[in-house]
Amino acid sequence: MDKKKKILYTVIALIIVVGILITCIWGFNVNISYTEHKQVDIYIGKEFNSEDINKIAKEVLGKEEIRVQKVEVYEDMVSINAKEITNEQLEQINQKINEKYELENKADSLTIISVPKIRLLDEIKPYIMPIIISAVIIIVYSVIRYRKIGVLKLLISLVKSLVLPQAIYFSILAITRLPICRLTMPVALVILVVTLFVEYNNLEKAKDKKDLETKKKSKK
Repeated sequence: MDKKKKILYTVIALIIVVGILITCIWGFNVNISYTEHKQVDIYIGKEFNSEDINKIAKEVLGKEEIRVQKVEVYEDMVSINAKEITNEQLEQINQKINEKYELENKADSLTIISVPKIRLLDEIKPYIMPIIISAVIIIVYSVIRYRKIGVLKLLISLVKSLVLPQAIYFSILAITRLPICRLTMPVALVILVVTLFVEYNNLEKAKDKKDLETKKKSKK
């Protein structure tokens, strides 16, 4: 193993170890959708800009994390999510939205909903079985197709492509404190597909090389 590879593997190992330590001590950073928070739905009844509502919410709620999104089929209602929303803050938000969009919504007709915490495990559960089944199929297929390369070498290669990129990805999320959101698992799956594609391309080249060597030996 040359010096550059040693440095690369050392850096990767450090990232994973630090990522594991941070996860064990502080856990992952999650966005507001996964934490216990408050939600208010306000009917506007006309086209509106989510960014305008976001600015209003920030003016009232300050620096805390806020998520604003359009809801309903016609997108004529807005949902405001924040760690904490008091009745006084709701009155201010409602008043500013009424002024902005010329509405007459009454604050006492709006309800602050307490949204419970969502466990990350519940978010990951739907992916577990499909990933396990896919991994088994991939390993069985690979062992059959690339058995000439060597089963042990092949299994190490597959485990490296299946596990290592994911370990690096989630370690980076833990270290950088980037929030876990609904895109986290889809991105992980994209990384998995790309790494498998690259790995299978390398395996095909190794297989072709092995076949060529076998042909040369048979001719002799």
